[in-house]
Amino acid sequence: YTYGARAGFNRWRQAGFYGLSASVKADTTKASIDEMLGELKRVSGEKPITAQERDEAVGGMLLGFPGRFERMASVAGQLAALALDGRDPDWYRQWPEKVKATSAEDAQAAANRYTQPVERFVIIVAGDRAALEPSLKTLGLPIVPYDAQGNPIDAKAPPAKKKAPAKKKAAK
Repeated sequence: YTYGARAGFNRWRQAGFYGLSASVKADTTKASIDEMLGELKRVSGEKPITAQERDEAVGGMLLGFPGRFERMASVAGQLAALALDGRDPDWYRQWPEKVKATSAEDAQAAANRYTQPVERFVIIVAGDRAALEPSLKTLGLPIVPYDAQGNPIDAKAPPAKKKAPAKKKAAK
């Protein structure tokens, strides 16, 4: 019941997150969330990462790596990311070997560290509130609705951050 699901780390110098996302039909939203949360629990418990899963993940990462440098804009973006993270440009030369050296045990340790407890994950759902909310309420999690511009609909929701007003130019 998905058009595509993905998961991965988003790392920055000071912080980052592990995110999961999926495009699903509205009537399978709750079941999809249940499945994703279940996978997070299983990977750190009853179904640890296997050597085959590690090999497939490493292979995919290595095969996709050259695509990061296909265009000049992509190269510039990758180099800018290195600078923002305070890394040496040589980091990309070393990256494939470091990925190859990652064991299933290393991957499992990362999964345990970043996917548990699942209760710390924030779940964001976009769609028709009237159609989605009844099934989402059965998850037993707080629901905080926002409008399409990121403004809270309920008084209990934290306000969206407002952009600072543009400075007016002084008359000459």
